[in-house]
Amino acid sequence: MPSTMEWSHIHSRPDLSGLEVLHAHFLNHRYPKHAHEHAVIGLVESGSVSLGYRGVRHQIGANGIFFVNPEEPHDGVIGDPSDPRGYTYRAVYPTPEFLTNIVGEDHLRQLHFRDAVVDQPSLSSKLRCAHRAAVQQTGFDPTQSISGMPPGQLADKQAAYQRAMSTCLEGRGYVVG
Repeated sequence: MPSTMEWSHIHSRPDLSGLEVLHAHFLNHRYPKHAHEHAVIGLVESGSVSLGYRGVRHQIGANGIFFVNPEEPHDGVIGDPSDPRGYTYRAVYPTPEFLTNIVGEDHLRQLHFRDAVVDQPSLSSKLRCAHRAAVQQTGFDPTQSISGMPPGQLADKQAAYQRAMSTCLEGRGYVVG
């Protein structure tokens, strides 16, 4: 049954170099034009979103992914105002420190997305998994001290960390590794 209330949960992950993740459901909420310091990678889970970005109004349905570059103004509203169910979406806000920890300083360039919207179900599924991992897992931050952690546990945490966000970057054509 669809939610009849609006809600949002944002998590800041200091253990993942300040990565922020948002999960929200809105019925009538409107984001006025604004910008973020860091990139936004979003996934519409249900309903639809209308994203105003780069002078174009993008209609994004369920399983659609949207990208917003750092410091670029955009707005967001429900895609179908007649839909009483509203929309649910997830967003990831990767910091430069987070990206550096994944790809290394030598490979990091300014994150810039060419396309604002993609419709690739397999990528949507991977992004949903990565987002959930960032919210729910205990996490691993390679910039923190690892003293006292058993080698097997350390290797498992490192591998999970790499898989979660590498999936997102590889899905956009970045080479990780």
